[in-house]
Order: sequence, then structure tokens, then C-alpha cells
Amino acid sequence: MIKKIALLTILYLTGCIATPKYNGVQELLENHPKGAADARDASPESKLFIKETLLYINSLEYELERPR
Repeated sequence: MIKKIALLTILYLTGCIATPKYNGVQELLENHPKGAADARDASPESKLFIKETLLYINSLEYELERPR
């Protein structure tokens, strides 16, 4: 679920299907799958926190990658 949200967010923010230069969210999720799943399943507040954190990371990465 979180991976889908992260991918959709990247595609939405960039407006295209491209390989992003920065993959912080994907790397975090791949490097810590149990921790991400535990945090996601802990409570509704945890789900919201994880979602908003991933969206924030994606928005920062977008700012770093967008053309000037």
C-alpha cells in the first residue's frame, strides 16, 4: 500500500512516468520492510503519519529534481 502511494505521488508530482533521480521513499521501504509494515499497522494515526511523511519526502525530492 505505501509503495503504491509513493509511486503514485511521484508520478503525480512529476506529471510523467520517469525514473526519478532520488528514490528516498523507495529505498526506505525496501531497506526496512518490517519496520514500515509495523508502523503502518500500529494504529490509524501511524498510517496517517507514514503517509504524510512519504508524501513530504516525495515533494522534497520533486523540488530537487524539477527543471529550473
